[in-house]
Amino acid sequence: MERLNRPSELWERIRALDESNKRCCDCGSRHNVDWVSINLLCVVCIQCSGVHRSLGSHISKVRSLNMDDLHSNRELKYLLVNHLINRNVNSVYEARIPAGIKITKDAQPADRARYIVDKYMHKKYVERTMQATLTNSQMANDKDIRDTEIEDLVRHIRAKSILGLQRSLAMSKHTLKDLCLHYGIRSPTLFQLSLEQFEATSSGTLVYYISEYLLLNGLLIDDQRAVGKTKLDVSPGALEYWTSRQNMYDTYANAMMQNNGETNGGSNGLARDRTKNGRMSNGLPRRANTQNDGKRRLYLDTQSSAFDNNRSSGPFSATSNKKRWSLASPTSILSIHKSLSRRDSHKKS
Repeated sequence: MERLNRPSELWERIRALDESNKRCCDCGSRHNVDWVSINLLCVVCIQCSGVHRSLGSHISKVRSLNMDDLHSNRELKYLLVNHLINRNVNSVYEARIPAGIKITKDAQPADRARYIVDKYMHKKYVERTMQATLTNSQMANDKDIRDTEIEDLVRHIRAKSILGLQRSLAMSKHTLKDLCLHYGIRSPTLFQLSLEQFEATSSGTLVYYISEYLLLNGLLIDDQRAVGKTKLDVSPGALEYWTSRQNMYDTYANAMMQNNGETNGGSNGLARDRTKNGRMSNGLPRRANTQNDGKRRLYLDTQSSAFDNNRSSGPFSATSNKKRWSLASPTSILSIHKSLSRRDSHKKS
């Protein structure tokens, strides 16, 4: 794989990959089409990127091709220059779109937002062949549906088909995290199975792009401490990649604890997103991307912006190497809680 040093080079490679990449995946605009969803693998304009951000990073992880560092992550860069094709994404998420529904570059903000939410969050235009077959069967139940979805997922992992995985995830009734919990810690796990699929670059470097794509979409990573000796069954290159991602993504152990806590009505000490399903918005354990400086809890970037929450470059972005902090930190509370407010020594009692 060629070395790409500047954002413009990466953008030119993406544009050259497919004609559809020269237009926004959602509205077809040719203006400011320099925002990418690294987990959906599509490029969009600046107007549509704002709606993508509002979906939450568990649905679309948005990055700027001009401002964010997308070069330091070898696997992500490989995905972008080889598998980011708007036409493929639309063949999945617009498979059943009625005539006259797709928005144009001149769409009103409300119409743009409604369309993108329907397209990616509600999956309104995705083909439902797999689910329809199962639903119409009298013997079908949720376990049957999960088993079938996992079989489809495994088939595409072994085929090293990104497009197949895109279809599988879009058509699935369940999230990838849910499927991982249902699949359980078998040998090999879904993560270990994905490690068996890789590509070698011209320099001989192994790129675990299948694992990377799945992790970006919610795959649970195995905790090496829990796996024990079985991790030695993978190649040295796979083990190195595994180690580099260990603390960046949610593990089976954490997900199972959280799942049990939600079932029992407890939090198990894990922060929970304030959404309907109670899941964390970025799919990462809070302990993996937080530090405490003794005064306030700092939310720091991980090693690459690809694994961060939905954030772009700015004064507190990954590219600026500055710390982020939560506005809900304990220090902020002090200023509004009257019992903890500073007493004025000159105020008469």
